[in-house]
Amino acid sequence: MLDQSGANAFASFLLGAPTVSGVSTFLETPTYEQAYASGYVTDTINLWRVVQIELGVRYDVFSPLRTRRAGAAFNFNPTTNQLNASGGSGFDEYGNSQFDRNNIAPRVGIVINPISRIAVRAGYGVHYFPVPITQSALNQSVRGVQAGTVGGFGSVPFTLPSIGVGVGGSNVAPNLPFVTGSLDSQTPYVQTYNAMIQADLGNGFLLDVGYVGNVGRQLPFSRALNVGLPGTGATGLPFSAFGRSAQTEFRGTGLNSNYNSGQVNLTKRFVSGLAIAGAYTFGKALDYGFNQANPFVTRSNYGPADWDRRHILAISHNWRLPFGKGSKYKSTGAAGWILGNWELNGILHWATGTPYNVTTNSLACNCLGLTSQPAAFIGNGSIDGQANFNASQFSVAPAGTFGSQGRNSFRGPDLFSYDASLFRNVLVGENFKLELRGEAYNVTNTTNYAAPQSSFGSPNFGTATRTFNGVGGRQFQVGARLLF
Repeated sequence: MLDQSGANAFASFLLGAPTVSGVSTFLETPTYEQAYASGYVTDTINLWRVVQIELGVRYDVFSPLRTRRAGAAFNFNPTTNQLNASGGSGFDEYGNSQFDRNNIAPRVGIVINPISRIAVRAGYGVHYFPVPITQSALNQSVRGVQAGTVGGFGSVPFTLPSIGVGVGGSNVAPNLPFVTGSLDSQTPYVQTYNAMIQADLGNGFLLDVGYVGNVGRQLPFSRALNVGLPGTGATGLPFSAFGRSAQTEFRGTGLNSNYNSGQVNLTKRFVSGLAIAGAYTFGKALDYGFNQANPFVTRSNYGPADWDRRHILAISHNWRLPFGKGSKYKSTGAAGWILGNWELNGILHWATGTPYNVTTNSLACNCLGLTSQPAAFIGNGSIDGQANFNASQFSVAPAGTFGSQGRNSFRGPDLFSYDASLFRNVLVGENFKLELRGEAYNVTNTTNYAAPQSSFGSPNFGTATRTFNGVGGRQFQVGARLLF
């Protein structure tokens, strides 16, 4: 139960209901639930002392996505403009009591030691995962009740609108946003594989060089259905016969993704007061995304994944400074005591920019149901890696057409940061230790911009106005703590 003012405001926001003082409002929404059980078997086989094989299989069972009460969710049928009850306990979103029992996921790994200090490693595995609730085709039912306050006000002459099957005496869908989905949605899965050569170079150095990749299959997606073809305007809406202009989305599975990368890792064990670890990745990730920016041609949504970075470099170090007792320099005296037992740690990150789209409004397209479309690139050269670009390099797509720029065609600026810490442990008595610590974030004070504003016609179009989350300007902090 909500209080009077909070209930009215929330009802107005959620349902578009009028706000009236002096009423109490009760809202009921369903709670979704999904259960799963898993089991696995694994075994290790050693052959000829130089070959080790890991074999395994995992089995996952996912229950249908459901609500705790029957009728708490419903499906929208776009062919009849009807709402159909579903989602009761024991039923999936289409009223079927079916479990997915085909999720058999094999795993295999192999290690070969052909000669001393050399190892060849390879692996393959399949991983299933259920479609998230937020990406399903379920529409939740909402029931609302209003009653006048006890006293001199009396009953109010209206009730909150209710959405759902069996509520209000009709199953005809109101002109409100709904989602619908495939009756044959498959469980998404990912196949991962890798192959790597590992070599002990001596003096504490270990080198890994290899390939890492994966492919995703039956991935979920969402595509706008109630969208007119370019140039058709309001008459082109597919559901205009029902008087329906509200947003309608189709959610299903069936799209693919792939990731391929070459990776190099070099580590040095902590020897002579120094440990270093470095990793470099050259990779490429391609997918369709979840929300399909182009609802007319699925293939045009295939492009770099939103999180794709072509080059990534990370280096970390732990250096015990060569001062103090037992060290090469200043091993005695007051200077040795002051400078001794300090350690310098650091982490360096560098990566090329993530991809982004440049869009414009859909007025020129005249395809009702879309709010944006790709802008036309009319410039020369490349704007990749730039925090700001010349806005005149873009224009609106020709009237009555949908923009031809592919998804994530441009890349934002690079990322660079170096964080460091300097600390020392000082014994204070037999059972106490004092830790002195100083930390610096973004030592070089590099401004790491996010992608520039990419909505054509916006006031800051072509200008970066934000920085990456978690990578601010240079910061210092010092501290001490007593350990006992």
